[in-house]
Amino acid sequence: MRLALLLGLLTAVASAQRPESELPSRAIRLLESTRTADKAWGAYLCGSLLVHDCHKPLLAELERMVPHRTAPLDGEDFFLIQSLLDALIRLRAEVPPELALSFSSRWRDEVTILLIPYASEDTLLKLEGDRDLTRTEWIAVSNRLLDIRSKTFFLRMVKLRKFEHYIEVYDKEPEYVIGGGIGDGIPTSKRIRRVPQDFPPAGVYTLRTGGTSGDTLLSSGPCEGWNTTSYWRTEITQAGTKVEDRPRESGGKVTWCADAYLAAFRGFRLAQVTSVLRPGTKIRWTTTAAFRAKASAAMEKSARELRDFILGEQVSDLLPETGFRVTITPRVVDLREDKRVRLPELTPKTFVLSR
Repeated sequence: MRLALLLGLLTAVASAQRPESELPSRAIRLLESTRTADKAWGAYLCGSLLVHDCHKPLLAELERMVPHRTAPLDGEDFFLIQSLLDALIRLRAEVPPELALSFSSRWRDEVTILLIPYASEDTLLKLEGDRDLTRTEWIAVSNRLLDIRSKTFFLRMVKLRKFEHYIEVYDKEPEYVIGGGIGDGIPTSKRIRRVPQDFPPAGVYTLRTGGTSGDTLLSSGPCEGWNTTSYWRTEITQAGTKVEDRPRESGGKVTWCADAYLAAFRGFRLAQVTSVLRPGTKIRWTTTAAFRAKASAAMEKSARELRDFILGEQVSDLLPETGFRVTITPRVVDLREDKRVRLPELTPKTFVLSR
């Protein structure tokens, strides 16, 4: 009697454990099913259980879904693609750039998350030059290009930066400082989204700068206020999930971050080299000749310092053999109370960068 009871218990335990041990192989079998919902469940199990053997089957299924990338929003084909991308992200799997970019028009955040860790320099540069990038996407790509010390990216930052020398002219000591700030607000709204009948939950992703507790870090860089990019996963269920609709922000390249990237190439924080990358001079007005001489000397000095900075030892190997021109343009702010004498025109300073 006791033996029969023991055998019964062992059989019950074995039958309870077997499905769990078979889940990885079952996930792959589901991916091979002809039913869309089954395929989605296979992808969900692959990602949830971190079944790395799913990598190739997931890629094969994603390749098969390329012609369906324009499927109706939140339909079966749409959510199968969402499930496949979700699984690949959770597995931190490498996806061929051409395949991932096939889905960039509707799954831009997911595609960016997949590409950043593995993309080649050429792919990253292609992304960086995309005018449709949001600021957050541009920061993520730029941080990675800095990590790999991309020569082309460095040169793009030099070209992106319109170097100016601010010159304040006064006849009485000014009592204030000219300044400003940059803000960016994007209106959002929420709506209920549901996966189709018989489908598993599916993760949708939000890429953002800064991030909060629970985010996954994607990249980090030197631009203050925009230094990190991270992503957040929201799970859509059949019961319905409130999801924030964020319109794609305009802006693309965050031009005010160019100085931070240039400083980082030299191993500096931006605050350490602000006087070189954003030079400024105050000149008390006396005569036209005196103003011109002082302004010209200040411009010459800033041109030398900028040239030495860019041609520093740590970046000299990044510069092209043919060289290219860099210009510093004077930006004059007339703070004089007596403006009867017109300020003279100042000439920009140009130098050639080369090895």
